[in-house]
Amino acid sequence: MPQSTLFHITRAEAWQSAVACGEYSTADLPSTGFIHLCSAEQTAFVLDKFFPIRDGLVMIHINAQRLRAEVRYEEAEPGMEFPHLYGPLNLDAVLRVEELL
Repeated sequence: MPQSTLFHITRAEAWQSAVACGEYSTADLPSTGFIHLCSAEQTAFVLDKFFPIRDGLVMIHINAQRLRAEVRYEEAEPGMEFPHLYGPLNLDAVLRVEELL
């Protein structure tokens, strides 16, 4: 089900690089074709599974309606559909960046 606000968790350095170059991308975007996003309800799952060490992380809050690239909801875990952004994240879609402690 489409959400109005989506989230992406990354390292603070990766976000700072994105701000410097004008758009956010991930190292695996060329091979996977998309950037992993999540809903508010999925953030705890994503943090627990993929980011056991939280130092230096930020959570990007994204206005889904402002995204230029296509978002597709696809099953990434059994019984769980996650939003995938098929292209770089345009910075004008970012609502705020939250430092995770």
